[in-house]
Amino acid sequence: MTPEKQKEATTLVNDIEEDLTRIATVYGHIEKDLELLQQDDSAFGQVPRDYVVEATASHIHDLYTGIENIYQRIIIFTDGKKPTGQDFHKKVLEIAHETLKLSDEDENRLLDDLRGFRHVFRKAYGMRMDPERVETKAKEICLRWAGIKLKITNFQKQFRQDPPGQSP
Repeated sequence: MTPEKQKEATTLVNDIEEDLTRIATVYGHIEKDLELLQQDDSAFGQVPRDYVVEATASHIHDLYTGIENIYQRIIIFTDGKKPTGQDFHKKVLEIAHETLKLSDEDENRLLDDLRGFRHVFRKAYGMRMDPERVETKAKEICLRWAGIKLKITNFQKQFRQDPPGQSP
């Protein structure tokens, strides 16, 4: 591996580490949001329940975006380019799942669903998010996040031990 490529590899690993730290914070918000959403309306006091639903939707959006950004960085490093086209986001998930093995079937299904959720969140501004759908997504994230994080962390460990281009 050339010194330049080695520097890129180190930057990639460090960027992923920073992203995982930020995503962990967002995940913590989702856990707290879910606790609130599972309480009755009296627990909200002066704050309308819709505010918590919208905050949770925003956190879900942020978590998915962070994961997709990690996948993009890895794809750019390993393939030399990022996917393009109208189905760009779907291609990122496909490559991360099928080629890089960064998700199992259930995690990939969730991520694809969150990809669609993010699209609605971004494009339907001012529209009220469905509280049941938001709560369901938050629950699914809580079930699957550890596995997704583990696969990314394992990629980092493997990458540190044997970066592409180092082996004879």
